[in-house]
Amino acid sequence: MEQKSRTLLREIGSAVIRYREVYRDWCRLRGIPYHEMLVFYTIREKGSCTQKEICDSYALPKQTVHNIVRSLRAKGLLTMREGRGNRRERILLFTEEGKRRSASLLDPLLEQECCAVNAAGPENVESAIHLLRSFTEKLRMSMIPEQEGSNERR
Repeated sequence: MEQKSRTLLREIGSAVIRYREVYRDWCRLRGIPYHEMLVFYTIREKGSCTQKEICDSYALPKQTVHNIVRSLRAKGLLTMREGRGNRRERILLFTEEGKRRSASLLDPLLEQECCAVNAAGPENVESAIHLLRSFTEKLRMSMIPEQEGSNERR
């Protein structure tokens, strides 16, 4: 059974890597860095967000997100405002030009993603999401046992 488990773990790892690779290839064909696309995607989906939310959404290093945000601000695509409850918190928003760039980049991507969901069958995609989340939680519990007194979760 140990051999079967190892094979399954290699297969799930490979599947996750191939999934992300599709997005990397899509970005490469359009001349946009993958992590930059993730920043666009997150802000578009949320309407506004913090750099921390982007980092947490994709497990990206803070410095990577910071550099992308700085570049997009310099290009006039993003702006920042102070958070309401925390003056140190910076909320990221698209400028009008950023909204146009986001739409031209992400509208085709979202359309292609919807086509893929429809081709696979929404119920199958829901099942895959459920199974992956369940397995990930079991893996986390096995590999990273919670410390006593700690409520912090990823």
